Amino acid sequence: MGTPAPAKTSVMAGSTDGGPNKPANGAPADGGEPRAPLLIYTAEVVLAVFNVGPTLDAVEELARTAGGYLVLRGDTRIVVRVPKARFQSSLSGVGKLGDELHREISANDVTEAYADLEIRLRNAEAMRQRLETLLAKANTVEDALAVERELERVAQNIEQLKGKLKLMNELIAFSTITVECRARAPLSGSSKVNLPFNWLRELGLNNLLSL
Repeated sequence: MGTPAPAKTSVMAGSTDGGPNKPANGAPADGGEPRAPLLIYTAEVVLAVFNVGPTLDAVEELARTAGGYLVLRGDTRIVVRVPKARFQSSLSGVGKLGDELHREISANDVTEAYADLEIRLRNAEAMRQRLETLLAKANTVEDALAVERELERVAQNIEQLKGKLKLMNELIAFSTITVECRARAPLSGSSKVNLPFNWLRELGLNNLLSL
């Protein structure tokens, strides 16, 4: 495969801002002990390979073997997710599939954003309970219809918040690896050496130098 070119690696950390009621320093919304940081790991790797298709197959198989799954696959690009505990070993396996030209790893801290979603979900569920109580006490049809419309809006918000939390849990548990393959030119089949003088060719040096 040849000696791999030096890979460019960078590690970045970021955070997603939460709402005004978010707990500080990653503390849970119920005021208990601070939770461990919630990190989403992603990596982008660029490989130079002789055969793109088989390399993409190998990346997909590597992810499945690690307990992960395929997210997206194109002609030269593949995106997979692997369990967070297998992230580094999977990256190491990917790097052996070709000459690594570039590697970029990011760790995004979503602790505060996660806590903010939890707070918003609890508030929305509490609002739904209050609206259900109001609906049961509604004295007129107009009042009942108005409460039902608000209930529908709150229910949609609850489902959206649950969906965001589910996706965030998935991205925390499974790290994302994107691999871009760049085809390398095949090695030339001819390595014959041209000698400048006929008498050198007559000695058979041309054949010896071509070994």
